[in-house]
Amino acid sequence: MPTTDNYGQWVPITLLTDGPNANTLASGIVQALAQRSVMRFSSGSARAATLTAPVGGMVAWLDDARRLELYDGAVWLTLTYGAPGWTTLGLVSGYSHDGNSSFLPTTARPSSLRTVPIGCSVASSDSPTLKLDAQVSGDLQIVGTQAGRTPPWVSLNGVMYSL
Repeated sequence: MPTTDNYGQWVPITLLTDGPNANTLASGIVQALAQRSVMRFSSGSARAATLTAPVGGMVAWLDDARRLELYDGAVWLTLTYGAPGWTTLGLVSGYSHDGNSSFLPTTARPSSLRTVPIGCSVASSDSPTLKLDAQVSGDLQIVGTQAGRTPPWVSLNGVMYSL
């Protein structure tokens, strides 16, 4: 009778007292590890046809959508996208792009308002941080500046929010 791994993941370990069967040994290991790895499918339809009863915690990459997803026990949630079509951020008067390819993917619009902190220059500003509101419309609004005290730059490097 096989035992399982020490990490509580239910990966079977065949014991020396078990009857020799290389097929059973290999199959048990492969089947247990495949559902715990990042599975790859050509599309969501191909995944649905293969995984008719997904289990919470499964992770899959969809080639056609270039998307990594996690099954939470009820639905597949998007974890991240590959390189979708990108559009340049539109900036308000007084700001310009710094040449670092500041782009926002069109698929990065949140399903509801998301608020995150962002860094800014302390020159002409009262604080080294501001608030960024990522809106459903796709607009990004900087909050926390005061009239006459607008920082010369803000940084969106490393900014993330859930979709």
